[in-house]
Amino acid sequence: MSGRTAVNGAAAGTPVAERAVDALLSLSGQTLPLLRQWVGSDPGSGVARALLALATGDRWDDAVLKEQLSIAHRDALAAGEREASLVYGVFLHTHRQYRLTADHLVEHFTRWPADELAGLMLGAFSSCGDAAYHAHGDALTERQAAVAGPDSWPWQSWLASTRAEQGRVREAYELADCALVLYPRSGVAAHALAHAETSSGPDVLAPTSLTGGSGQTRRRCSHGT
Repeated sequence: MSGRTAVNGAAAGTPVAERAVDALLSLSGQTLPLLRQWVGSDPGSGVARALLALATGDRWDDAVLKEQLSIAHRDALAAGEREASLVYGVFLHTHRQYRLTADHLVEHFTRWPADELAGLMLGAFSSCGDAAYHAHGDALTERQAAVAGPDSWPWQSWLASTRAEQGRVREAYELADCALVLYPRSGVAAHALAHAETSSGPDVLAPTSLTGGSGQTRRRCSHGT
């Protein structure tokens, strides 16, 4: 499920919603202005309000955070089960309930595989401080990336980051390179690429290239399984 199809309400499919989602997924500096614009243009979108809370919750006091997420959950319930599940995950994550967030994400991905907006909370697995949860999060990322396929730059980016953390730098480099071919502004992929290059050097890690029928060079995309 693409993050670009996970928006709800009147803003679904409109430029501001799509741009806000892409900005958040890519760690763009335009994320907050676009999220605020999305909430302003569609105040009834529970997903939009929840994503704004996810991006800025650490700057809000508890009362404001709870109020905003209560409104978001109410509106998300009216939109559908998936939207409500996303908002509940954001509630858990912003309240630093990382183990509960991780458990919830497992259930969420079972029902809505490869949901890109849910992928924004994958960090909960490592934030648990539990090696077993961390390993489970890595395995889940790999499975969801396989479901999403090589054309999903967010999942390619997250898997590249996972591989970099695992020390599998060649795979991280190739996955990050593939993600950046698909979406050059992916901050997650850029960070994973830099991590891989720092570890082994760009000359050592140069990805295998394929030449398509058009004569254009195409990078090899691999999940590194």
